[in-house]
Amino acid sequence: MGPGGTGGAGATPAAVFMVNRSSGAATSFGIQAPKGTQLAGNSAEWVVERPEVGGALANLADYGSVFFFNADAWDGAAVLDAGNGNNVDMTEGGSVVSEGVLDNPTVIQCLYTGTEP
Repeated sequence: MGPGGTGGAGATPAAVFMVNRSSGAATSFGIQAPKGTQLAGNSAEWVVERPEVGGALANLADYGSVFFFNADAWDGAAVLDAGNGNNVDMTEGGSVVSEGVLDNPTVIQCLYTGTEP
């Protein structure tokens, strides 16, 4: 947390820690919630993003499949396994174009399911 920052529900600063367990590489950094927003302190995300270009969503590339292994988060009291959380699929026009698959408690697969480009 930054100087004077407090944690928990309603906080505005947060600390992010990322570790690659295979290589041992690690990093950490602080973030600040956007003005008027308070952090709940109870979520983590593993995401395949679709960028915005020129003010509009870009076409989602056929990325095949991406796996997140050993995916877990720390809430300050316990380790939370990502594969036991909530799944959110990306849709376009009512069709799923990117599907999240919770393979097991610590493995998440993101799978492109849209049309061929």
